[in-house]
Amino acid sequence: MSIKQFAILLVGLILSMGLVSYTPKSVGDRYNGYREFVQPQSHPPKKKRNWERIVSSNGIEVFTRDQLESPYKEIKATLELDCSLNTFIGVITDYPNYKNWIYATGASDLVEKVSDLEYTMYQLIKTPWPTDDRDVCMRVKISQDEATGKVTIINKSEPKLKPVNKGVVRVNRSDIKWEVLPTGKNKLKCNYFLNTEPGGSVPAWLINLFIAEGPYQSLYNLKAQQVKKAKYLGFKNPQINEKF
Repeated sequence: MSIKQFAILLVGLILSMGLVSYTPKSVGDRYNGYREFVQPQSHPPKKKRNWERIVSSNGIEVFTRDQLESPYKEIKATLELDCSLNTFIGVITDYPNYKNWIYATGASDLVEKVSDLEYTMYQLIKTPWPTDDRDVCMRVKISQDEATGKVTIINKSEPKLKPVNKGVVRVNRSDIKWEVLPTGKNKLKCNYFLNTEPGGSVPAWLINLFIAEGPYQSLYNLKAQQVKKAKYLGFKNPQINEKF
């Protein structure tokens, strides 16, 4: 296995908690209530810089940039989807199906459906020997702007939601945000943001080298396969209204 393949598998962790990133400052002030999840780092803070485009293919763009509080880069991705809001929500909230399209996901499941707009979920990320697998527990909250129809999904890690299994490293901080704006019938413009600390001893520079590949592959699977599946085309969340 090459160094690149090894790093890419590790980075699969990053999208799965892919597909909470708190909102980057250039897109809006950091999401209220999420800064407490950023733990003090031993390294000196970096100067915030502009997004750098790393991938542009098949209508998907992936950007990275340094962040102030961590040696790991932030991720931003943009894409357009040919589906309804409810189809998108159907895919994103089908947690047992994550293993079929989110990069390096070995297992995933719904822990609890709190309401139509709030869930808790669990995800196991497979990594190659000699590193331990990672897992993450998250609380997912969905909201919609009545005027524009824009749907916002916030995933916030809750590391104590389930006991930690032996031989698995629990990810203590992973923040994801989706912004999904309907622009026409079955037309969605999507922004995706991710900020995470994968844990363990893998150096940040190695993760950062290939950090965009896992997100790109997962978003491609979402765009090319998942939103086209028949079981999601008829999905309806009673709290989500279509704009068109």
